[in-house]
Amino acid sequence: MTSELAATPILDLEQPPPPLPGKLHRYVIGLTAGVLVLSLLILRDMNQLPPWHWPPVNGLLLFPFAWLGIAVHEASHALVGWLVGVEFGGISVGGFVLMKSGTRWTCRFELSHIFGGFFRPLSGKVGFDRSQWAWMVAAGPLASVALAVSSGWLCAQYGSGRWSWLGTLFWISLFLSSVALLPSSSGINRSDGARLWQLFRHPQPARSWIALLAIQTEDTAGILPRSWSRALLEEMLRMPPSDPEYAYCHLLAFYRLIDEREETAALQHLENALSTLRRAGKLYRQMVYIEAACASASIRKNPEQAREWRKRAIALMKPRSLEAVDAEIAIAEGRFEAALKHLEAAQAHLDKSGLDSGLARFAREQWAQSASLCRTALTRTNS
Repeated sequence: MTSELAATPILDLEQPPPPLPGKLHRYVIGLTAGVLVLSLLILRDMNQLPPWHWPPVNGLLLFPFAWLGIAVHEASHALVGWLVGVEFGGISVGGFVLMKSGTRWTCRFELSHIFGGFFRPLSGKVGFDRSQWAWMVAAGPLASVALAVSSGWLCAQYGSGRWSWLGTLFWISLFLSSVALLPSSSGINRSDGARLWQLFRHPQPARSWIALLAIQTEDTAGILPRSWSRALLEEMLRMPPSDPEYAYCHLLAFYRLIDEREETAALQHLENALSTLRRAGKLYRQMVYIEAACASASIRKNPEQAREWRKRAIALMKPRSLEAVDAEIAIAEGRFEAALKHLEAAQAHLDKSGLDSGLARFAREQWAQSASLCRTALTRTNS
């Protein structure tokens, strides 16, 4: 199938992608927190606070106890998920990430996650039962609240303990439970409170999110995009454009159709992803920009356009690797020896990561085909 019929004004640089959201909401949150803390300090100095002894905090214990609180929170997601039929796909605590990928388990440290954590659920036997998913999502905040209540009670009964460890644990747990229950989102990641709201109040987006998790489960198992469940893909693509996960859903559909060599339909999904990046976050915005660069070079045969998308991807943040993009640009420009070097570097980078997912296997297949094309072209040139 040819790609001339695909109407992709953003991909073709005729229209700009949606801008990144402003930082006003962050300033509002910071200002509100500052006013609250200042008010508490003023009330304390005026002796207007209740006579209850507020637990002290040991600054030296903040980081280790924050990681402890995150570990309890994420482990509760995993435990209750296992009880209701959700499989364990990975966990991150304070930058330490353990993830399943195909037949392998990968372990790495990511500095960008040092103050956070996550649990990666796989669909398992849960299906579209929203109540079971809700129990899994609610388990983390409930564990954080229970930790805050128990440490606060112990602190009130027996004092904060040596080095104020009970008081520190109380404030850390209270903070984590508040952050988890506050309905908010960061890119395609929602807080537990926002996810529970979606599960209870928005059934169709919730079904699309569950279908997205099922597709990710197939990918984690090493299933190639062309073999992903069509029914799950159709359910996933019912995600409303206003939801932050919409762009990622269409990026996955793009991979599926590229693997099926349906380039026209694939580019339309890539255009859909580009047009709804406002709430997707920098990481997924960069992923889409990189795919736009590759598609511009390999499908549109337009290396200048590919270089522009490459430039935009770099402007967002430092990418892990651009070797695959550079290989496609080199092929489009007829620089086949340079393309082979970039393909070898891309393969080495992927091998070092240890990834064995369906998308990783798909990338290896694509690169092998590109390398074969380059060798054939070089043989013809030298003959």
